[in-house]
Amino acid sequence: MPNETPTYATTSESEPKPSISSEQPKQRPVGPSVRRVLLEVWQAEARQRFGDDAARWKFQCPACGHVQQPEDFRQFPNAKPEDAAFNCIGRFLPTAERRDAFGSQTTPKSPCNYTLGGLFRLVSTVVVDPDGGEYQVFEFADREAGM
Repeated sequence: MPNETPTYATTSESEPKPSISSEQPKQRPVGPSVRRVLLEVWQAEARQRFGDDAARWKFQCPACGHVQQPEDFRQFPNAKPEDAAFNCIGRFLPTAERRDAFGSQTTPKSPCNYTLGGLFRLVSTVVVDPDGGEYQVFEFADREAGM
């Protein structure tokens, strides 16, 4: 089976082109269902869905489905708002108040302890920054979800 080159999201003619549009990010093998997108395009998609305030962008945990916003993480001293894009907020809750992403579901309606930095990568979007750095992120949630 021939190797397929991943496709990259592009901007429309009315949107400004990313500053790195003449250079493609480094090619790394990814699964067929993984979307690779330039940082600027990903941010434009978030602004279109949720507005300019990044603290109100919504992400959905791929393990438990919890919908969270960066502003939700401010209540935890050892969390940062940007954790919302790759850590389920359950990681910052006391153990008794969260569920295990892949284990027993003693508290099935609570957020879990999943992170994209762990062994199991349930990722479908990789954001590529202007320097070629790649970051796995949770999918955006629906605009109306979770709130």
